Amino acid sequence: MSAAFIDTIEIPQQTLPPVAVSVRRTACYLSGSGEPIFAWLHQPEVFVGHGIVICPPIGYEQLHAHRALRHLADSLAQQQFPVVRLDWHGTGDSPGTDDDPNRWAVWSDNLRTAVDWLRRELGCHEITLVGLRIGATIAASVAAEADVTNMVLWSPVVKGKAFVREQKAISLTADASSRPAWTNGFEAAGFSLNEQTIAELGKIDLTANIVSCRRALVVSRDDVPTDDRLLNHLKLAGITTEQIKCPGFVGMMAEPHRSEVPECAIQQITDWLNRAITVHGQSAIGIGPVRHSTDVSISLASVGRPPQVCTIRESALRISDDPDLFGILSEPSHGVDADVPVVVLLNAGASYRIGPGRLNLSIARRLASLGFRCLRFDLNGLGDSVADRPEFENDSYPSTAFRDIDLILKHVQQRCGTRRVVLMGLCSGAYAAFQSAAQIEDRALVESILINPLTFYWADGMTLDASPTKHLMSFHYYRSVMTDPRKWLKLLSGRSKLGVAGAWRVLTRRLRASRSQPLANKSSADCPNVTSLGHPRRDDLSGDLQRVVAHDRRLTMFFSSSDPGFGILNHHARRQANQLRKGGRLKIQFINEADHTFSHRDAREELIDAIADHLRDRYQPAIRR
Repeated sequence: MSAAFIDTIEIPQQTLPPVAVSVRRTACYLSGSGEPIFAWLHQPEVFVGHGIVICPPIGYEQLHAHRALRHLADSLAQQQFPVVRLDWHGTGDSPGTDDDPNRWAVWSDNLRTAVDWLRRELGCHEITLVGLRIGATIAASVAAEADVTNMVLWSPVVKGKAFVREQKAISLTADASSRPAWTNGFEAAGFSLNEQTIAELGKIDLTANIVSCRRALVVSRDDVPTDDRLLNHLKLAGITTEQIKCPGFVGMMAEPHRSEVPECAIQQITDWLNRAITVHGQSAIGIGPVRHSTDVSISLASVGRPPQVCTIRESALRISDDPDLFGILSEPSHGVDADVPVVVLLNAGASYRIGPGRLNLSIARRLASLGFRCLRFDLNGLGDSVADRPEFENDSYPSTAFRDIDLILKHVQQRCGTRRVVLMGLCSGAYAAFQSAAQIEDRALVESILINPLTFYWADGMTLDASPTKHLMSFHYYRSVMTDPRKWLKLLSGRSKLGVAGAWRVLTRRLRASRSQPLANKSSADCPNVTSLGHPRRDDLSGDLQRVVAHDRRLTMFFSSSDPGFGILNHHARRQANQLRKGGRLKIQFINEADHTFSHRDAREELIDAIADHLRDRYQPAIRR
């Protein structure tokens, strides 16, 4: 049983008796009238014939809410309800992109597919839809034709025009860039809405639509005034409706490394469904084989002139049960030579395996189209690699990362028959890739690709806000003020957080520290920096670079031109880095006018092109054509 856990839930006497329920999480692809979609089935050992479909948001809201919706699915499954948690086409791990046409019709069909699958495969004669934000809007629109019993609408998008305005406002707050503006819509936090999707969303008004089901719960946020229009509309439609306010929405939608699970909202939704769903007289169904697919073929438009359509394959992999490790392998449809390295993509911060703006997914699919196998996976405690204990969740820099990576290296060699592996990661993933190259003995690891690392050293208990790296980032920024009149103007006008005096203190403190810093010991590569796989014992970047070379590995680093990582590298190990660059062991490339997570489309595509060109040039002889 994968990722099983036991818990006891107190349930009102009118519904289910208290039981200890083990939940199995199964990744699968559901097929309907269009391309298959990715989904998770949260299935108790024994369940009743009432299924639940969780309908996620889109865009950055989907990325940020991923953790909370997994917890919600587990909570509902613990009540003996089979739960499907899906990704809309063009979102999450499903095939497709933001640019695909007819988004609203396709997403509605995705939901009908999930409902039909629960009825057909698990014998669920009744269905409840639980939707968050735009997912709630899709649920309400499909409920009538899908013959749904109950709906839970969590902070639903009632009017599509208001939602578009919100996303547009987020787009306008993004870092200024001189790159050409995207003319077919706009981007919000790395995700796009094209003109057709904007027009489709603009027509939505749940208070003017026909909505049909037996019972509904509207879950409102506690940080904004209550809007009763949808509640009244549902009541006028003859639906037994309740509305509650729950805390936790803002914390749930925070950046993934700061996100919080809205325990109160999850508990209230679970309690309401226990009261609303009649289970007396329903016979419990024992768990049995459920027909589902764990892989899918995806058609991609290859990059070229003219572009051609190619097919890749993606497979959902349970890599390990203890620790729980899950990933998705993208690979070409034809065979791959053992000398072609498997590229392993690590989590960026606490974002799950798709990466910010689906960056990891986009890299994996592009590389698969070029002949590489690429595994994007979640470290234990992130995404869908579930930690044994909640306190171990959502750590962007877990010390167990290196244990997990070591297991991954062994897994891909066995499954793929490869002789070489390349690690790649953004931000904290870059740190993990770097330290893995310095520590892990496995000779299959031949290269680590670092994208915008914010640190090369970490210790348990550190935070980016209080780390030496943070102070160094401030130093490099305020040093750049000296040569940039625009930044001087910002400093003198009082718009800087530190002000002139604070900036001067940062500069002088760092300059004094840099003068007193001893040169790295050239023999430090001979001194182990770790006693076992984990964070290094001391900050020794020069020594770590030498350890990478001692393992006969290469390093490649991609930096946004405004990101601090290159300055940090030079500050701590300029001499060593220059020697490695001259010797061909270290390659550095810059992406201009890009932010830390490459949230602008043009910058993101330039990065992906650069990565693809680098890997193709280095490993071209082994790729089959």
